[in-house]
Amino acid sequence: LQEVDTDAHRSFGKNQWLSYEHVLKDYESRFALNYSCNYVPYPLTEPLGEIHSGLATYSKYDILSSTRYSLPNALTWPTRTAGMKRCLLVSRIPIDDSDKQLVLINVHMEAYDDGTTRTEQTAQLLKLVKEEYSKGNYVIAGGDFNQSFPKSEAFPQVNEEYWTPDKLSPIFAGWQYAFDDSRP
Repeated sequence: LQEVDTDAHRSFGKNQWLSYEHVLKDYESRFALNYSCNYVPYPLTEPLGEIHSGLATYSKYDILSSTRYSLPNALTWPTRTAGMKRCLLVSRIPIDDSDKQLVLINVHMEAYDDGTTRTEQTAQLLKLVKEEYSKGNYVIAGGDFNQSFPKSEAFPQVNEEYWTPDKLSPIFAGWQYAFDDSRP
């Protein structure tokens, strides 16, 4: 999950991560903070206020370890002080009777840049995916890519005045994207 609040004005101070843990009590969870600001002053007419939020990964299987990796960030001061710090949450699940792991990568990429930062973030993600796969590990990357998937035309842009997502490039030979085209 992405944008899981631990303390935020927008979710009325409710710790969503702990709430989800209560409901998903048979799951292990890991959390990576990627948005921590005591006061987000925009939008000017209805400021977001305090936000402490991040990525959460849940698994029915034991998680051996999890690591937060920062993604490139094009925001500059002062905007950077109130902006999201994009990241990857990489969780490792051991595979029984094997020295290999299932590597789960939870991602939330940039949305509102000119595409440059998102391209850099995608390159970092794919580099990590290739490295883990070359070690013999199984890799699943999921989350909010803020991009459209190749061959997905289910939700066409209806007004060019609004934000338009980039399209992900085709993935490595033998690899595939899996997505639900019935929901945006």
